[in-house]
Amino acid sequence: MLAIHFCSDLEQCLAVLTHVLETVERRVAAGEGVLPRDSCRVVWVNPVADLRIMNLFEEAGGALAGTEYLFRHALVPIPEDRPPLEALAATALQDPMIGTAQYRAQIVVDEARRYGAEGVIISQIPGASHCATEGVVIRQEVQRALGIPVLEIVAPPLSDATIGQLATRFEGFFEIIRSRRSHG
Repeated sequence: MLAIHFCSDLEQCLAVLTHVLETVERRVAAGEGVLPRDSCRVVWVNPVADLRIMNLFEEAGGALAGTEYLFRHALVPIPEDRPPLEALAATALQDPMIGTAQYRAQIVVDEARRYGAEGVIISQIPGASHCATEGVVIRQEVQRALGIPVLEIVAPPLSDATIGQLATRFEGFFEIIRSRRSHG
């Protein structure tokens, strides 16, 4: 979100990002992670903004290995060697939301392959237009192309009432992934 909003303060945003980069570089150099090495590597479609759910995911044994990242087009530099409207259009075409559900499914499959994901979680967010029917298409394509487990969840705006159910579902999902490790 920093890349999109710049924290309303570009200088502070750059300071935060510089600190994050330095921390990551130091940890990579030291071979030091933040999660246990046996955490289940998962690509998350429509990752939730509720940090309680993300913390629950990690506490249950998950590690975010990738996402189709709905705002990836915000990170693509606008080409300066084209007419302005053409440059904006080229950047907008990087948005994974402009295509079909099959297009997004391929992005998810590519991310899962790239990062060695052991499973995929698909969040359905009530009221979000992109969540109405694409979950089925993405799940079917991931299972066809990769044969890895897929968990579909509903991520309401306030997770208070569903936190227990989500914990149980994450734990069960990670048990499936771990059992596949020992049998395959």
